[in-house]
Amino acid sequence: ASALFGEAKLQDGKYTPPPPETRIALNKYLELSPFGPHAQLVRDMLDELDAPVQTPVTPPRPTVKKK
Repeated sequence: ASALFGEAKLQDGKYTPPPPETRIALNKYLELSPFGPHAQLVRDMLDELDAPVQTPVTPPRPTVKKK
């Protein structure tokens, strides 16, 4: 699940989400080990999957006036 989660990318202003199998694998971990050593991390990853995408704001380029 961690490897799948790491496949999410933000490149050239475009977000590529992790594969759908990521959510399945994370939920399976919680099903098998709801209080396991990584349960909180898994819950945090699931929350991040549901969060809106934050993209960096790029300031507009200054315009050059021709004389």
